[in-house]
Amino acid sequence: MLVAKAEPTNWSVPSLLLRYVDENRSDAVFVVIGEALEQFRSCEVWRVDEFTVLGSNVRNSSGVQKFGVQCLYEVSLKFVAPDLKLAGRTWPFKYAYAFQDWPSMNQLDAGAFVDILGKLEAKPVLDANSSIPKPFSD
Repeated sequence: MLVAKAEPTNWSVPSLLLRYVDENRSDAVFVVIGEALEQFRSCEVWRVDEFTVLGSNVRNSSGVQKFGVQCLYEVSLKFVAPDLKLAGRTWPFKYAYAFQDWPSMNQLDAGAFVDILGKLEAKPVLDANSSIPKPFSD
C-alpha cells in the first residue's frame, strides 16, 4: 500500500519518493527517476499497487539518515514497471512507526522528509487578548 508520496524540488535529478508498506508491515522507500517518473506519479496514496521489482534494484535502507523515515529497504526505479496495476486484494492496515525524538529529528538535513503523527490534546480557542489560537483549559 502506498502510504506517502513526495516530489523533492531541490534535488539535482527529478525524483519521486514513495513509501510502500505491505500486509506484514514491512516497508520500503522507493526512489523513482527517469522513465518511471510519469508512471509512478499516477499512483494514489492509500491504494494497494502490485508490480515486480528486480532484486538488483533493492538494497538495505539508510532511510533515517537520507529521508528521516525508518524503513527496511530502499528501492531505486529508473525504468517503467510493465506489470504495475491496482492489486486485486487488500488487508487491514496497521501503520508501523518508528518514533524519533525531537532532538534527533532536529539533526536531519534541510529538505529531509518525515512522517508526523500527532494527537490533538485540546481544542484550540482564541484568547480574547490574542489572535493566536491557544489550548483551552477548564
